[in-house]
Amino acid sequence: MTSAAPTPVYDKINDMSALEKAKDDFTNLGWACLRNCISRRLIDEARSVMEDFLGKLLGNKAGLSDGFKSACAAYRQFDVQVHLHDRLQATRIKERILLEKDLLELLIHLIGPDLAYNSRGSVVATMAHVSDPLYSKKLHQEMWAGPLLGEVRLWIPLSMPARDSGMECIPGSHTWGLIPNRRRQPVELPEKYEVVLPEVGEGDAILFHTLLVHRSAKNPGPAPRIALATGVRNVYHHHRTNHEHLTPWNLFHFSPMAKIEKNLGNAYLTPFRTLGGAMSHVKDDGKKNIPDYIL
Repeated sequence: MTSAAPTPVYDKINDMSALEKAKDDFTNLGWACLRNCISRRLIDEARSVMEDFLGKLLGNKAGLSDGFKSACAAYRQFDVQVHLHDRLQATRIKERILLEKDLLELLIHLIGPDLAYNSRGSVVATMAHVSDPLYSKKLHQEMWAGPLLGEVRLWIPLSMPARDSGMECIPGSHTWGLIPNRRRQPVELPEKYEVVLPEVGEGDAILFHTLLVHRSAKNPGPAPRIALATGVRNVYHHHRTNHEHLTPWNLFHFSPMAKIEKNLGNAYLTPFRTLGGAMSHVKDDGKKNIPDYIL
């Protein structure tokens, strides 16, 4: 049985009490919800980039929902989702979402300031008529697929007709440890547990632990739900699996200490490398900077 989530939702991380509550939710429930942490402008830009790709793929301009359904009728849904993700990444929209002030603030408090995001992935989409477990996932833990124990997973709605999340969670299940599983399903669960639905929509985000047991919520509406899903890790935290070498990461935020290391290069082998020389390739030569993203 699914019930409304008991977790508070925070409009802005603008004081320590709200931040502490979000941290407590992540610690105790296994996830935290942030509302209005991503600007409407950035969400609209993400939707525009996806619509543009779908229009080129189909040879005609369509809205995001109709375009996605038409693309999935002609191509494998997973391939469409991967290409949409890659466009969001190539245009730096994915990175800019993760750098939004409130979202970044909570990430830093959870795992520190030296952050990288998983650069391989796909958007997540659920459609009412699709029951394939690849797209409509049953109860599972992200760690089954290879994410690290110290990684924070994010689920960020980009096309959500109503504030209904699309993701159902079992509170406290991240404290159960790694659950035995077979064929993408848990072999054993406690006799009693509750499944809740954190209510988030466009502009909101869910941050959750890799051991949280969760599943896709059914989509009863005609429009597909589309969300950006990714992992964020601290590059100085070495939680090893047998899978990390298969998963590429992009650095997107540095602490002052890491910035010093980056500027020094190999400080042990190149003494005085920066003495008297420019610390950056950026020079005041009158040339223009390349924009942050090229469509």
